[in-house]
Amino acid sequence: AQQPTAAQSQALEAWARGRNIAVQAVPGAGKSWLLIEACRAQAFGDAVIVVYNSELGADVSALLCAAGLEHRVRCFTFHALFSHCVSLTPDDHALEHTLLAVSRGAVVARPLCVASLLVDESQDVNLLHTEVIRTCIVADENTQIAVVGDSRQELYDYGEFPALGPFLRRPQDFFTSRRQWEFVALQMSHRITPPMAVLLASHFETPITSSKASGPPVAVHMCGEFKMGGVIEGILTEHRGRVPLSRISVLTATKTFNVPLRAALNHLSARGVPLFVHGVDPA
Repeated sequence: AQQPTAAQSQALEAWARGRNIAVQAVPGAGKSWLLIEACRAQAFGDAVIVVYNSELGADVSALLCAAGLEHRVRCFTFHALFSHCVSLTPDDHALEHTLLAVSRGAVVARPLCVASLLVDESQDVNLLHTEVIRTCIVADENTQIAVVGDSRQELYDYGEFPALGPFLRRPQDFFTSRRQWEFVALQMSHRITPPMAVLLASHFETPITSSKASGPPVAVHMCGEFKMGGVIEGILTEHRGRVPLSRISVLTATKTFNVPLRAALNHLSARGVPLFVHGVDPA
């Protein structure tokens, strides 16, 4: 079983004392584990965990089943929660339209009564999501609240429904709960290596550390975006005869319209390097 860090223990102890918790967590700090353990420690009543996307929802639901908590803890995305309590809403525009219908009394909501509400990836919660919570969850002054996320990973601060940064930083402004708030920072990552933690800490000016044992140094190569082909060729030459080409991968966020990537692949192909392009960008 995973041993909690000092910061995770602080959050769980505050939760056990009946406080609400707001947790800022670096990548790989164990946010999902913390949510599961908070639900496990809950003395009575049902709980709802709200997550940002269906992939994370599937992961959290599997963890709930493994912990034997699925009978009293349910996990939803915001759209799935609204679909469960009101009506099917596949996107934000349908959500906005139906929320307006609920406010006018044209559509009736069937909110869930829970003892606690836990919100993951809270840095990306927007105004529509707060309305979903108000519509679908009976949350009063006694409801126990947990919000977790990482303000540095806020992705949706643009568009028609931008993220509400204060939801994670000042959650007390969004809930009527009269419980005291405990603010906790999880700064130890269980995912990255110590050298990578040092690099991230210096580059992003964040106090991130790693729980992993120190290993061999990680080589970091930096270059202009249209010189990647030459750098990759140099790395392949360095490892020739020691690492099979089939075990060397180039990872990229996207392939479509990625001109620097195309230039790098053309450079490698012209020098006889066998390449296999895998995966399809989503439409």
